[in-house]
Amino acid sequence: MFNGRGLVLPLVLTGCLFAARNYAREIPGDPDGGSSAAQAPSGPTPSAAAKSTHYIASGLRAGAIKTSNGWNLKDFAASIMNPNSVEITVTWKLISDDSKFAFRDGSLGTWTQTFKIPPMSSGTFNVYCPQVAEVHIPTVTVCAVPALTNFKGSTEFSSSLPFYAYSGHEFETGEATNADPDRAWYDAWDAWQDAVPVIWDPDLQQFVVPYTNFWHNVKDYPVGWHSTLSIKNNSGQRVSYLIQHKPIWGAFKDPTSGCREEDMSDQTFPLVLDKGQELNTSLEGLFGWPSNETSAMEGIILIRPTPITAAAQTSISSWVGPNSFGTSGCVDSPLISVMITSPVAKVEGTVNVAASAVGTTGIPIDKVEFYVDGKLSSTGTSSPYEFKWDTTAVSNGHHALTAVAYAHEAGTDSHTVNVTVSNPSPR
Repeated sequence: MFNGRGLVLPLVLTGCLFAARNYAREIPGDPDGGSSAAQAPSGPTPSAAAKSTHYIASGLRAGAIKTSNGWNLKDFAASIMNPNSVEITVTWKLISDDSKFAFRDGSLGTWTQTFKIPPMSSGTFNVYCPQVAEVHIPTVTVCAVPALTNFKGSTEFSSSLPFYAYSGHEFETGEATNADPDRAWYDAWDAWQDAVPVIWDPDLQQFVVPYTNFWHNVKDYPVGWHSTLSIKNNSGQRVSYLIQHKPIWGAFKDPTSGCREEDMSDQTFPLVLDKGQELNTSLEGLFGWPSNETSAMEGIILIRPTPITAAAQTSISSWVGPNSFGTSGCVDSPLISVMITSPVAKVEGTVNVAASAVGTTGIPIDKVEFYVDGKLSSTGTSSPYEFKWDTTAVSNGHHALTAVAYAHEAGTDSHTVNVTVSNPSPR
């Protein structure tokens, strides 16, 4: 069935029934009947329930807040899909609840950006990016919210032709807190999981499914995410499904070839389901993506049933969640690194806490912050990076010491050690 990364034979399920997902979504109505779903709604659409020329979502947060326990971070992203046969121009707005909030490009209160999406293509954009990413941002169409600031408000998308927007609460993380704000951002996204909107497009005569698939990814995402797809034929006849994979971007890294990148390309997969049959699979399993390689990709899946009338009797669902399978084959080295070199595991009185911090290829270290149990205790701007810690100010027992190194050209790195404070009892 598989030929490398290509697929040459249809998968036919006739004698077995794959386990059903309890989040399968029925597609109501007759897609050939010219229902109102084929028309772009006249007002703003609050979610990706249908194609529209205007989307809006409110009550959103993207950014970092300094707390006594570290940096509390939450984020959301936006993905735009153009289902038209011509290029479209999309206007994206972020409207802050605070009219004086300063966006990355200097605008206050409202951030506006226009960008072009080619036909049958899509784009994904981050709202907030950590310090480690800001130095690599190519344009202002991403990371509108500056590092170490916090946006609260709404987002809007508009265009003259209908399109799909997946944003706000559909691609929103939970909260994460860490002494290192960059690590808090990664922690928030690492735990992200959600049901993915699956939409029947009556003009395309296909189901549209966005996806995210980071499989055995690089250092910053040691777990990453992967997407699953469930298709069930509820009709009384055999149905063929042509599944098309159209990546926005993505690449594989093969450890046996020195982790050289190989770009993703369009793929198709022919599937045949007998009546009542169901396919439940991961995308890497469906398309034959190698499980021994590091990969990162985002895009859309298009699914066309034959006969078309079977769409109304087809249940399709998709889910994206953390990928806990296997270990990464290709790991990126950090541009900077920090390590606490003292004290030892058991301490008392006043001790010297020291850390070494280095940057590759001569990258200078801007500062090193020291935290005790998540609370900032000292900051060093030049080597040696160290401070005197009075352990009598804390209780006896286990405590966490964290050093966070900052470099404007390379972001941050952190290191935590656990020590036991054992001061003698006062007489």
